Amino acid sequence: MAHSKNDIQMENSLLKQPLEFLSRSGKTSQKLIEKEVSGVSVALSALCSQLPVEGDASAANRQRVKDELGRLVGRLQGLKRKLEAADAKEDAAVCRLELRIG
Repeated sequence: MAHSKNDIQMENSLLKQPLEFLSRSGKTSQKLIEKEVSGVSVALSALCSQLPVEGDASAANRQRVKDELGRLVGRLQGLKRKLEAADAKEDAAVCRLELRIG
C-alpha cells in the first residue's frame, strides 16, 4: 500500500503528541522526585543533628521528633500519590499510542 507524503506527515503528528507528553511527564516526575527527596533528606539530616544524647531525651523532645518524622512521611506519601496519578496518565498515553500504531 502506497502512502502519500500527507499520510506520513499525519501519522507522524499522531504519534508525536503522545511521545512528547511521555517525555514531558517523565521530566516533570523526575524533578518532583528530586525536589521532594532532597527536601526530606535535608530535614532528616537537620533532625538527626538535633537529636539529644541517648539518656538526655525528654518526652517533649521525643514528641517533637515523632511529629517531624510524621510530617516527612506525609510528604513522601504525597509524592507517591502524585507519581501514581502521573503513572495513570502515562499509561493512558501509551494506550493511545498503541491504538494509533496498531
